[in-house]
Amino acid sequence: MDATSAQLFAQAEARAADLSNQFVPGFIPADDSDRASSIRATRSLDPMSTVAPADAYYVAQDAQGRRFYSRESALRLEDGVLRTRDGSVILGFADGQTGGAPDTLVADPVDVALGRISDPHVDANGNVAYTRNTIDPKTAEVRPEQIVVGRIALARFPAGTQIDAADGVHITAPGGVEPRIGRPGEGEFAKLIPQSTDLGQIDMAKGLLHLRDAYLAFSALQSAKHARGHTDKIAMDLVK
Repeated sequence: MDATSAQLFAQAEARAADLSNQFVPGFIPADDSDRASSIRATRSLDPMSTVAPADAYYVAQDAQGRRFYSRESALRLEDGVLRTRDGSVILGFADGQTGGAPDTLVADPVDVALGRISDPHVDANGNVAYTRNTIDPKTAEVRPEQIVVGRIALARFPAGTQIDAADGVHITAPGGVEPRIGRPGEGEFAKLIPQSTDLGQIDMAKGLLHLRDAYLAFSALQSAKHARGHTDKIAMDLVK
């Protein structure tokens, strides 16, 4: 396969791969032209499933400590740490923190060790909280107490930034481009959409149309090459 054919085929395969991830929460297609123009969110029964506002991303960190950005909505509190489905850590600000950089959000280690964490949830302001049940030693009465771990951090890139959405989940930006970091519901950042799932930013109609065009372009090139080869063969036969 020549270079041009390989490029056209790769483009078609990339669009097909994007479409195959249409049900991955928060998935962002690699090609800007396939992205939906607005948030695609649907209600969820999971109190930890939360959608970031438009043009904003969660600040995350992978197992190797590398920072990336994500619109993953299927969050979970695992062993007291706020994580995404693949185990990456979602960063934020500890309860009462007024400045500084976002860091790992961690529940009280004693509550984790004693299994006292129940009903974990995220509200519209990004507060990550859970219920801690304690027993009054005198009355043996169980008393539920609301514990706030901290607030989720949000990031927004300057207008026109070409983000890298190569795998659709771990978003990065060009070197030297730093996003603004803030909290949901403050300043330029809108509130989160709690108990919702981000259906991703794939515009299915556009994606299918572009996939068709990509395969047609590849097919047309192959047909042209075949026709040219056939013509060349006829010419060679005439010369003989």
